[in-house]
Amino acid sequence: MPPDLFLSVLLISTAVAADDGADDQNDTTRTEATAKAETRSKRRRRPPPPPPGADGYPVDLGIMAGSGLSLVGAGDRTLIRPSPIFLLVDLGLPVPSPQWLQFSPAALLEVQDRVGLGLEGRARASWTLSRVSPYVLGGVSGFVAPYRLVGIVAGVGLSVRLHPYLALCAEGAARAYFWGNDLIPGRALAKFDGTAGIRVYF
Repeated sequence: MPPDLFLSVLLISTAVAADDGADDQNDTTRTEATAKAETRSKRRRRPPPPPPGADGYPVDLGIMAGSGLSLVGAGDRTLIRPSPIFLLVDLGLPVPSPQWLQFSPAALLEVQDRVGLGLEGRARASWTLSRVSPYVLGGVSGFVAPYRLVGIVAGVGLSVRLHPYLALCAEGAARAYFWGNDLIPGRALAKFDGTAGIRVYF
């Protein structure tokens, strides 16, 4: 083979090999770039954590403060006076069915004038409308220390979600006590109270 022809063939072969190497390198670079882009896309598409109760029934804890009016019979008159300021802590526990119903035990602590500890066993029915959850409640109410009262409670409330785990809440409740050592014999005590606070969801 003539030297010039051999040299030409050698140069062409070298150029072809270089082009193939460049193509392989470009393909590798494109593959790595595609893989990185897919990884970033998957990270961006990662779903947010499920809201409380998504894998079951929600449990919530309410912490509120409130006051109101107390009505008590005295002779042939009905006396109206401000209710003591109190703290209310309630726990929302799910029942198997229906899902909108909760058992909601609560504790009350009167902190004005005198200290009184009350306990309530309540049922709460709530409905979720976007971020707003209205509810109704009812049950038994009583004070256990330092005096004793036994009665019933009924009320309505509203929770507004600020975050999947936190809501503002307000509640209005009527309580009537028919028995206890803190009542005038033969009389009952009625209380109309309003509370406001926060509710935490688990």
